[in-house]
Amino acid sequence: MSDRTRSRLSIVAFALLGVAFGAAFFGAGLWARSSTQPLAGGVIVLAEVVDISVGSNNDGDTMYTPVVSYIDPATGETHRLTGSVSSSSRPSLGSVEEVSIVPGDPETARVVGPAWFPWIFILVGGLVMLGSVLGAAKALSLPLTDPADQPGMSHDFASGELGTTVNLGRTDNNHMWTMTDEPLSTDT
Repeated sequence: MSDRTRSRLSIVAFALLGVAFGAAFFGAGLWARSSTQPLAGGVIVLAEVVDISVGSNNDGDTMYTPVVSYIDPATGETHRLTGSVSSSSRPSLGSVEEVSIVPGDPETARVVGPAWFPWIFILVGGLVMLGSVLGAAKALSLPLTDPADQPGMSHDFASGELGTTVNLGRTDNNHMWTMTDEPLSTDT
């Protein structure tokens, strides 16, 4: 296997990793967007942070999830709800959060998150996937062989060194075209 082929395969493998990484970010953004947006046909009610659920992420960093209390306007009942998204910043007890609910159906309630937050993941994931695909396409469009290995090409010419006459293999009106570093002569 030639060095060029190995290089192309390495670029394609790296691009596939980039696509996988980008897809993970993109998917996380879509999930965050769907789980923190207001419910269709629901209403927004204000809720108070009454507790904080503490956990950790895969890196062992401490993560906080608000636990809120809200009143269902249809029934007047008070309900508690744990948010679906954790953060490294600790929410304040007594702070106010928005909750989207379908009145009378507390099982569907969700804490509404900032609208811009999921778009960061979606945008980063999309850009990484696009860059990876374009990089792989560029790598695949490169010639598999060294230009110097092409018929009619010398290694000196392909490497940019002068002093070699190269047959480009092209004829036009029965004339052979050649390239040289010699000055052109004018025959009159």
